[in-house]
Amino acid sequence: MIPYVASIIALVAYMLHFWWPTTIAANILWPIAGFFAIFSVYGGIIARAHADTEHKKAVLMATTVVGCLVLLGLTLSAIFLLAPAAR
Repeated sequence: MIPYVASIIALVAYMLHFWWPTTIAANILWPIAGFFAIFSVYGGIIARAHADTEHKKAVLMATTVVGCLVLLGLTLSAIFLLAPAAR
């Protein structure tokens, strides 16, 4: 369940960094979302290999997918939101 919680934290931090895109809060929330997204991807893959029920495997696959989507979104937000604000 730890990777699942990490994916929720990553998703919340990712969504919150859009509220204040030009402030320091976005610069703090962006790496937090990235850290927890990476943790949820790798944690979901590793824990899925040891899961014993189909329900746990499905939850861990969803965790991995959410982590990948957050990482994709962070990449796009860095290109279009944070990089132009740094100029």
